[in-house]
Amino acid sequence: MSKSLNVEVTVLATLHDEHGVEFHCTWPDDSGTWHSGPIEFPSGASKNKVKFKLEDRSGLELQFLDQPDDAIWFDATGCPSSGNGNDLGQIKDKTVEKDPVSSKRKKLTLTNLNTQECSLHYALRFTSKAAQSGGQQPLYVCDPELRNRGGGTA
Repeated sequence: MSKSLNVEVTVLATLHDEHGVEFHCTWPDDSGTWHSGPIEFPSGASKNKVKFKLEDRSGLELQFLDQPDDAIWFDATGCPSSGNGNDLGQIKDKTVEKDPVSSKRKKLTLTNLNTQECSLHYALRFTSKAAQSGGQQPLYVCDPELRNRGGGTA
C-alpha cells in the first residue's frame, strides 16, 4: 500500500534593493526538520498533496495569479517558459485560494501523483497590487523543483 504525503511549503517573498524580489521556499518533514531546495517524494508515495503558502514581506502586496494554470507552470525538461510545459501527467487538482482576512490569493494547492520517476521544474507566478491597478510591473516568479522517485499509484 502506498503512502500519501502532505507537504506545506512556505514561500517567503522579500524585497532587496540590488536583487528585487527574492523567494525562499521551506517546508517541514514528518519529523519536524525544515528543508529548502527541491521537494523530494519517495518511491511509493502517491497522490501527494502540496500546499504553497505565500508569506509576502516584500511590501508589494504579492499574490498568486488568479487561475491555477497561470499561477503555476511545470516542465520536465527545465525551467518552464510558458504554461504549455509537460508535467508528464503527474500534477492534478490545482487550486488557488484566497485568504479569508485579506482577500489576497495566498495559497496554491495541487496533487502530485508521483507515478513515475522524474524531476518537475515549476514556476510559481505572482502579481502585485501595482500590476493589478494598471501599473506596468512584470510578473514575479519563483522557480523550484519537485523530484519524484516514482512507484506511486494513480
